[in-house]
Amino acid sequence: MENNETNKLSKKQIIVIASLLIAILIIGVTIAYFMSRQTGAEQTITSGNLSITYTNENAFNLTGLIPLTEEEVLNKASKIEFTITNNGNLKAYVEIGMTDITIPNEFKNQDFMYAIYDEDNNMITRGDFSGIGSNTDITMYRNLEFNEGDSKNYTAYIWINETPEDQTAMMNKTFKGKMQITGYIKPTEYKD
Repeated sequence: MENNETNKLSKKQIIVIASLLIAILIIGVTIAYFMSRQTGAEQTITSGNLSITYTNENAFNLTGLIPLTEEEVLNKASKIEFTITNNGNLKAYVEIGMTDITIPNEFKNQDFMYAIYDEDNNMITRGDFSGIGSNTDITMYRNLEFNEGDSKNYTAYIWINETPEDQTAMMNKTFKGKMQITGYIKPTEYKD
């Protein structure tokens, strides 16, 4: 009889444990699904006649960066990919920058770099954060021309440029910034 009661408790325990494991599995899968949808979804922002589509996100939130050589940048640097489309019937000009920047003092030097490449992997601009001071915005490139119907792909990269100097003070720091793309039309010059 004692053996039967022990078996009943064991069966109850097994059922409770199995139920808990199934519940944990369902919760874990649900969280993973929503997290991947949140960070992996394409985002399109339309402003006037321009639309900007980000492949994943429009913000850098970087921690634990390590120095990279020039050859490693395109393959290992943190990046944001985006497409700019002119849906209007006039030529538009675009300014690419970053806003809401949170940057440690160690990154305000010529070794903390950014670059923007076009869809053919041609660099259109490159710079550093040495002049940012207390600003939270930076302009990376101005006057990109977009004719009516143009749609062009770009990638913005952020990295620590490896140098022979000691760069350990730059490691394990956090950098944040949102891409900011602004379109405008240049005023027409009138002749008398």
